[in-house]
Amino acid sequence: MNVGLLNARSIVNKIDQISIMMQEENFDVLFINETWLNNNVNDAEINIPGYSILRKDRDNGRGGGVAVYLKNTLNAMFRDDITNGSDIETIWVEIIIKNVGAVLLGTIYRPPSADQKYYEQMLNVLDVASLENKEVVLTGDLNFDCLQDDHPSVKGICNCYDMTQMIDKPTRVAFTKDSNNEELNISKTLIDLMFSTCPEIHRNTQVKQYTISDHYVV
Repeated sequence: MNVGLLNARSIVNKIDQISIMMQEENFDVLFINETWLNNNVNDAEINIPGYSILRKDRDNGRGGGVAVYLKNTLNAMFRDDITNGSDIETIWVEIIIKNVGAVLLGTIYRPPSADQKYYEQMLNVLDVASLENKEVVLTGDLNFDCLQDDHPSVKGICNCYDMTQMIDKPTRVAFTKDSNNEELNISKTLIDLMFSTCPEIHRNTQVKQYTISDHYVV
């Protein structure tokens, strides 16, 4: 099974690019952060042939939102109960994989403005997922930069739930202009993450430099 994550920063105007990328990578599951969807956008507008979509739009304000595209051949079901009534931006599915069993896969988008309460709600969701004695895979743009050694919040997730964060290359590269001399500086961060409770069964992880948004695909 091939699982991807993309912070798209709006998908309505990029659906053709996303569709091409999904075919090239042969994704079975693609989580999207920052869908920027609302009630005015119906599923038909963001349809990708061969996939179904589950989405959780941001209720108020611009931006945000999470979604997952699932290949129609998967034995999958939506697990809204894992969110435990939380108002953070998260979505979860359970997938049955032949010769492996049930796997819980989820995404959480943590905006840069999120406070400690948001992090605690993330942990509450992971509490529920971890009680089922299944492999748990968590993806998401968490805005915790893992290029910093032992980021405390990431380390806390790994220690509390016996998870491993598997991405080790920058996922967002941005150019900023120095206010003093107007030179362009390059900023590299690793904020689009993938955790697993069974990292040993994942054959490889990669960061792909698609230019759909200012985040790469993991």
